[in-house]
Amino acid sequence: MKTKNKTKGNGYWRRLKNESLILSCLGGLSSGLISFLKLSILSFFFSGSIGADELLLKSASHESLKKFGYKKNVSLPLKTAFSRFLETSPVVAAYRRFVNRAVYTSVSSYGAFFVTFGVYIGLVYFVKLFAFKDGTESIPSLINGCIIIITAFPLLFSKKTLINFLEKSVFFRSSLKHCIPLETYNGKSKGAAVGTAFILGSIFGALSFFWEETSILAFLAATVLALTINFSPELGLCVSAVSFPFISKLYTVVLISFTFGCYVIKVLRGKRNFHVNAGSIFVLLLLICFGFAALKGGGLNAAFAFSMTALYILAANLLTTEKLMKKCIQTLCIGLGGVVLVFVFEVFWGAYRELSLWDSLFGSTSVFGDSGTLIRYCIMLLPFQFCKTEHSVLISRPLCYVLTLACIGYAVFTGHVFLAMVAAMVITVYLAVVRREIFRPLLMGVGMPVLALYLCGIPITFGGLGVYNVVSGWSNAISVSSSYPMLGVGMSQSSLNLADLDNSCNMFLQTLTECGITGFLILLFAVVFSTQRLYSSLPKKGSEDRRIAAAAGACAIAGLVFAMGYNLWQNGTQCYMLWLSLGMASAACHTRIHEKGETNDELYKQ
Repeated sequence: MKTKNKTKGNGYWRRLKNESLILSCLGGLSSGLISFLKLSILSFFFSGSIGADELLLKSASHESLKKFGYKKNVSLPLKTAFSRFLETSPVVAAYRRFVNRAVYTSVSSYGAFFVTFGVYIGLVYFVKLFAFKDGTESIPSLINGCIIIITAFPLLFSKKTLINFLEKSVFFRSSLKHCIPLETYNGKSKGAAVGTAFILGSIFGALSFFWEETSILAFLAATVLALTINFSPELGLCVSAVSFPFISKLYTVVLISFTFGCYVIKVLRGKRNFHVNAGSIFVLLLLICFGFAALKGGGLNAAFAFSMTALYILAANLLTTEKLMKKCIQTLCIGLGGVVLVFVFEVFWGAYRELSLWDSLFGSTSVFGDSGTLIRYCIMLLPFQFCKTEHSVLISRPLCYVLTLACIGYAVFTGHVFLAMVAAMVITVYLAVVRREIFRPLLMGVGMPVLALYLCGIPITFGGLGVYNVVSGWSNAISVSSSYPMLGVGMSQSSLNLADLDNSCNMFLQTLTECGITGFLILLFAVVFSTQRLYSSLPKKGSEDRRIAAAAGACAIAGLVFAMGYNLWQNGTQCYMLWLSLGMASAACHTRIHEKGETNDELYKQ
């Protein structure tokens, strides 16, 4: 009965939509506008990658490489020789034995290690208390030792090996299953190693006399993470996606650079592919340019730019399946949830400390240093949150709209009206691509937020736009670049200080100033050809791949808008999202083109 009533209700609304003159006119106008956009320059700019790749196929350089037999005479022998060298290397053999023993060791042995580690932390505390009289300062160490013992004690009674424990773990299946393929291990159970665990736990516990136990645990975690990323670079990409808002720029550079190194080794061994297209070629040239700048003393600025271009290559070549793509989006949304939780905690904590709730609301910036960075981060993550909750529980999708309205309202209240406009634009672009219509997304993405702000009586000002600062930054960057036209002033902070260039307020002009015309043109071509892959060969309406492409494209468009008014090489959060979204769009585009057979596969797999 309920189904019958629901069907009648749907039929009524469908008849109302079909028979309404206004809705029919809007629908026809929407279809006509979409057809016009398909034939406009915007269509070539956002979906013209197939034509660019075909030109690459027909280029003289590709024909020369083809006649020379590059894959047969250079690429394949190089991969074979490198793979044979690694296979026969005693270091690699020792590494494999170590990993196999580690994954097939019983969980109880790991429990014995951590219990012994915690006991020795307690013993070190009492030694410091009675021998050195500084027990008061070491009380946190004693508490940490007790926590380690209590947490690890249940592991002592487990009869499973580590690999069996992970395979049956709900956390592992939900978060890491598609990143770490455990089925590649074919070994036998090595049983318990309680003696070794006791010795190692004693050694690391004794080291807590010299270093804090948290530093020792961080070292062990980093070692395990490095070994796992070496086995599966996809994990490094997902870890960076969830952690980049919470870690410094230096740690982001280290994580992405190490993951990129592991990926390169996999490519040389023939275990991963590098997809060659017009965008990836120029991004690779940009990577080499930033790499040389880093080696010549470019410092953290050059290293960060290198890692961001490496991030594009990682995303474009590792996210080769829909499951991996969804896993990356899931980690991004987990990071967004963590940022929002920290923001809410700051708001209530500030109100608890005898501040007004209103002042605490606009004085909180979560893990970022200012409200503008927080808003830009949320704006670029909103499309991925919509994509993730498209087929989730009923309340999840309304929460996305609530989050959008909250982001727009917070932007207006804090004086960032331009960012509120970008937020509305991003959601409109995402909904328009997903639903293949214009007016309903435009109404939900722009009309409803503006109407809500109007009804609330919020005074709208453009004080946060900073037009004067942006134009001044552009003018200063152009003036400095004219003195160093070809190679630029360099990417080190000392070079920028000598050139009296603090912030150009533009990612492209900043590159022109630091790397000269050569770096600027490479960046421009890399962005143009990468942007052409945002919406190429989109599947039919309602498919998961279309939603992923729509989210990545909307995020990339927001990043390009921000790149015109901010130096994203200094704003690490937005720069990360720009290059990651471009890489995700390239990976999704390659998958679609490969499935449809629209181009020669010889171009894409090298």
